[in-house]
Amino acid sequence: MINSGINLVNGKYITIGENTIIGRRVVLNAWDKYEMDCFSPEIIIGNGVSIGDDNHITAIKSIRIGDNVLIGKKVTITDNSHGRNDNKKEFFIPPIARSLYSKGEVLINDNVWIGDKVTILPGVTIGFGAIIGSNSVVTCDVPPFAIAVGMPARVVRTPA
Repeated sequence: MINSGINLVNGKYITIGENTIIGRRVVLNAWDKYEMDCFSPEIIIGNGVSIGDDNHITAIKSIRIGDNVLIGKKVTITDNSHGRNDNKKEFFIPPIARSLYSKGEVLINDNVWIGDKVTILPGVTIGFGAIIGSNSVVTCDVPPFAIAVGMPARVVRTPA
C-alpha cells in the first residue's frame, strides 16, 4: 500500500516489493542526472517492508532494503552528498551547485528495525536483524543482530 503524497523521482529505477507499506509524504529520488553528471541509480525495496511517514530515500548509485524491514518516521537514507568536500576550493561553490558524489551503496539487510529520525549515510551496510535506535546517524557498518544508537551510531549491544 502506497499512501497519498508520495514524491517519486525517476520511478523507472525504483522497485518496490509485495506487501510493502509506504507512508505519507515519502520522497524516493533516483537521480540519473544532476547538473551535467549522469548516474545509474537503483532503489530496491523488498517484500513486507514498512516505511513510515516523511521519509527521504535518495540514490545516485544503489540503495537496497531487504525484506521485512521496519523504518520509522522522518528517516533519511542516502548514498550521496553534494560534493566530495575534501578540497577547499569546493567550499566556494554553493552546495546546491556541487556535483553529487557517492562514497558507496547502502545495503539494509532483512529484518532490520530503524527507529524514527535516523539518518543512514553513504557506504553503509546494516546486517540482518539489526536495530538502529531513534535519532541515530549511521556512518559505518552495523553487524547482524546488533543494536546501534547515537550520533554517530555505535553498537551498544549484541545478543548472547
